[in-house]
Amino acid sequence: SKSKQPDAVDRVVHLFEEMKRKGIQPNEVSYNILIRAHARSNRSKGMDRAEELISEMKINGIQPNVVTYNTLLDAYSKSKRPD
Repeated sequence: SKSKQPDAVDRVVHLFEEMKRKGIQPNEVSYNILIRAHARSNRSKGMDRAEELISEMKINGIQPNVVTYNTLLDAYSKSKRPD
């Protein structure tokens, strides 16, 4: 059987985790890219994960910036979510 190819979100997550394993501290740009990947994905929990990442940013002392919020605003405006 054919194994599932990693999609863009999987690759972004993998690189983000690899970065942390190598001792490179993610910054707001790193998080914004990860948030955008999740928010734009067609995954059922993509927006939930994007919101969790904003909490993770704050816990790690990284303040979400205008790009972070604009990414979420854009994703919500295009979202088919009932809430």
